[in-house]
Amino acid sequence: YYQKGKYEIASREFYQAVVLMPDDADAHYNLAYVSGEHLNDFKTALKHYRQYLYLKPSAPDAPMVKGKIREAELALKAVVDSPLEEDANKKN
Repeated sequence: YYQKGKYEIASREFYQAVVLMPDDADAHYNLAYVSGEHLNDFKTALKHYRQYLYLKPSAPDAPMVKGKIREAELALKAVVDSPLEEDANKKN
């Protein structure tokens, strides 16, 4: 599904892989990647990138994954700290 650009379906399949194989670092990475890069679901991406590094702390791509974690953190902070969100909260 991922290669066909069907990212929603791919994310569900990757999620199933994580449920069935919670100790599979690559399943966590795949779910994190599709969530962050294609679905803008930074909360899921952050959780599963962190799990990937927990399971595979000396992975050769660890520096890149740490960068992805930082990107997800910044994206989530931008939403929380958004002036638009603040305006909406003031109205409520």
